[in-house]
Amino acid sequence: MFSREPDASRVALVRLARQLQQWEFGLIDCQMETPHLASMGARTLPRALFVEKLAELVNLPHRRGPWTFDT
Repeated sequence: MFSREPDASRVALVRLARQLQQWEFGLIDCQMETPHLASMGARTLPRALFVEKLAELVNLPHRRGPWTFDT
């Protein structure tokens, strides 16, 4: 991620994570382990657990786009 302002991409990720939590999304696949993501509660899942969780979530009703953020 990149931005014109320092830490803007981090602020955007926090905002997205909060919105997804309100919409009861069960998972964000970050694909990378970083200290910043860990500071926001991200954790590495064993592959078997990730696949199990994904199998549960993929069949839930989903939100069709375009998305708009709640205020």
